[in-house]
Amino acid sequence: MTEAEVRQIMGRYMEGSGWPTIPGSSTNAPGTLKIVGGDSQYSTETSPSGQMVIRGSLVFRHSNDGAFNSDWGIISLSSGRVVNVEFSPD
Repeated sequence: MTEAEVRQIMGRYMEGSGWPTIPGSSTNAPGTLKIVGGDSQYSTETSPSGQMVIRGSLVFRHSNDGAFNSDWGIISLSSGRVVNVEFSPD
């Protein structure tokens, strides 16, 4: 599946982590996000707007409510195509 197809299917969800980057981090400063309760780790950076992004991935969430704002669908891409899909519950 391509990135465009993912965005079309996931269009009703909010795109992006919604998380601010750690204060003091600079744009494109690398970091690591470990998924609690699992073995997955992702390389992160800061977007120009100050939001944490996962490198090479799209992140979708269904809510900004504090109880659910970290329910993420993480779609990893390589060469513009999906290579992995993971759900990370809040």
